[in-house]
Amino acid sequence: TAVNFFTETSQSDKAPWQRLEGTKDEVETILSLLDASGYSTTLYSGDNAVEETFKALSGQKKSIIHVATHGFYMNEGREVSEELSLERSGLILAGANNHWLGDVLPEGLEDGILTAKEISVMDLEGTGLVVLSACQTGLGDVSGEGVFGLQRAFKKAGSKTLVVSLWEVDDNAAKTMMIEFYSNLAKGYSKRDAFRKAQSALMGCMFLKNGVPTSGSDPYFWASFV
Repeated sequence: TAVNFFTETSQSDKAPWQRLEGTKDEVETILSLLDASGYSTTLYSGDNAVEETFKALSGQKKSIIHVATHGFYMNEGREVSEELSLERSGLILAGANNHWLGDVLPEGLEDGILTAKEISVMDLEGTGLVVLSACQTGLGDVSGEGVFGLQRAFKKAGSKTLVVSLWEVDDNAAKTMMIEFYSNLAKGYSKRDAFRKAQSALMGCMFLKNGVPTSGSDPYFWASFV
């Protein structure tokens, strides 16, 4: 069983995408948990977490793909269509700040902004679980056919189960949630049970909210991931 991790350590009104300080520790801890449970894992981080590497997963039938980075959804108030909506949401990978800020891109590399539209044409049949440990990855344009965005893209690509977020996630809470989730998976729990137990564990923790110590039972912390 292969697990592929992507973490880009590099929002936005043309401001640069900022480092997510907890992602490196998050994925390295999860990787150790799964390695100890017999999973075969590969970690892509920093300059290796480029758009080309992600797209190369197409057709490889990886059982789990975990992405710890910035996600984005740009609600521009235009008409709702699947094609337009898939262009307005995505994931930020290595090198994206070059394009985002209008700098020259390294020769031979894509822009690092992986849109939902690009994901939707990948072949992720055989991928049982995609975890998007990032902000607002569950958002999109709402129509009579559902929500158009990253969720729709990964489903069109063939992945069976998604873990996504509905709002900007507290970095420490996201890290705790993910480590608990994978720890439960490594113990043999089903995806659904592992997720529920991780949410329950989060409720028993303390985090900072606007600089004030706050219980993880506050839905702001535990209810973002679905």
